[in-house]
Amino acid sequence: MPVTRSALRKVGRATRERLGQPAAPAGRSVPGYGDWADEVIYGGIWSRPGLALQDRMVCTLATLGLLQRLDALKSMVGTALDIGLPPRTIVEVFMQAGLYGGFPATEAAAACASDVFAARSVRVADEPERNDSNEVLDARGQELMARMHGERGQQGYAAPGNAVTGALYSSAVRYGYGELWFRPALCIASVCWWPWRRSPSWASTRSCANSRSQRSTWDCRATRSSRP
Repeated sequence: MPVTRSALRKVGRATRERLGQPAAPAGRSVPGYGDWADEVIYGGIWSRPGLALQDRMVCTLATLGLLQRLDALKSMVGTALDIGLPPRTIVEVFMQAGLYGGFPATEAAAACASDVFAARSVRVADEPERNDSNEVLDARGQELMARMHGERGQQGYAAPGNAVTGALYSSAVRYGYGELWFRPALCIASVCWWPWRRSPSWASTRSCANSRSQRSTWDCRATRSSRP
């Protein structure tokens, strides 16, 4: 039976309240925006099946951080903590997203999150220096890129002989695929689900991502750093 708009709005309102997000303030937003947001954003998107709530939050944090919507990000960081996303994972989302949207965005998003953490007396502990050799980074970067992209990983701008990007892309392999993707606090499946499902290692990944409609991939016990 089709869901009526009023019913979807009610579902969305409940989801918004569960997330601890305020209603659009009367007199300070476009008339009718609050009802629209409850129906479309929280009812039509946040309440969809197929992704656990924490996984949707990972997507939201990455997007708000990259687009530098810092007021909205500050609110969502608080919600992320409330629904059980570890603070270390929250800031790692910004690190991962920075590879694709620029690390100044990472710094600004992390500073925003730090303000929220400080207000709640939450601390993210320092971690030891990462000192894997360049040879290790290059080898595992090439392996991960091959498993994720197959032949496409050697074509176009990624082609070793590309006259424009060929001399630069080795750094992307070393520090992107070889280092960043192997940092702790995020599971590979939570940031790149389908390539891993297609790969021969699908069986070993499945325990991390089983029943995604009910279980969040950030909560898997194997982090990115434990992947081969």
